[in-house]
Amino acid sequence: MDNERNWRFRLEVTEQLGSMMSLGLYSPAHTREFLAPMALQLVQDRVAAVRVAATNVLSSMLSKLHG
Repeated sequence: MDNERNWRFRLEVTEQLGSMMSLGLYSPAHTREFLAPMALQLVQDRVAAVRVAATNVLSSMLSKLHG
C-alpha cells in the first residue's frame, strides 16, 4: 500500500468499509475474519486522512464485536 498516488482510492475503500459496518450486513465472525484485517492494514497507511478514517472504522468494528 505504499503507492501514494492511490491514497484517494484507499480513502474511498475505507469510507465504504465504514458504510458497510454501519449497515450491519456482516456477522461478527465475518467482520473478524475478513473486514478487520483490511481495517488494520489501512490504519497503518502513510497518508493521515486514510489513517484517521480507518481508525474510525476500526472503532466501529470493535464496538460491534464487543457489544
